[in-house]
Amino acid sequence: RTPLSLVAEKGYKTIVKLLLKTSKVDVNFKDNNKFSRPGRTPLSWAAEGGHKAVVKLLLKTSKVDVNSKDNKLHRTGRTPLSFAAEKGHKAVVKLLLKTSKVDINSRDRSRYRQTPLSFTAEEGHEAVVKLLLKTSKVDINLKDHSRYRRTPLSFAAEKGHKAVIKLLLKTSKVDVNLKDNNGSNGLGRTPLSLAAEKGHKVVIKLLLE
Repeated sequence: RTPLSLVAEKGYKTIVKLLLKTSKVDVNFKDNNKFSRPGRTPLSWAAEGGHKAVVKLLLKTSKVDVNSKDNKLHRTGRTPLSFAAEKGHKAVVKLLLKTSKVDINSRDRSRYRQTPLSFTAEEGHEAVVKLLLKTSKVDINLKDHSRYRRTPLSFAAEKGHKAVIKLLLKTSKVDVNLKDNNGSNGLGRTPLSLAAEKGHKVVIKLLLE
């Protein structure tokens, strides 16, 4: 871990500013600690922590790789956008999208292989889902690459995130009948099936309508 990596994770804006001012720091330098998420850049740490001011400073250098992926065994291939979206950091997601350089449909390389939209839909972060959909670049029906092959709608329906489901349905692009690869019969489950199993009455009503 470099000094920049450590202070970016903590959100110490003033120190980040001082380090960047030297013009000698490598903003894309990845850590290499096998016990603590190797392969992460300062931007990745700042994005996960929701440190808007630090993210802003790093992006301002125009040298930072916004799509740089980590390479930890269980969270492999996560981008800064992926981390920020999962945590619901709206302001950071907004900054990253504003660069027009982020790969919005980038899947991680873990066993789940989810997209930023998939992560945030599962967690129920309505504001972030709204931002991602607003770009018109997000593939709303893109399935993860796990053995279950699930869509953002599938995750949101199972968790009962009414507001997120409303946003996804409002696009008129979502396939409400897309099946995953799960189920004892091998035929997969629809979002309606998952919502029904969990007893999410309001979600069931939305999907039926």
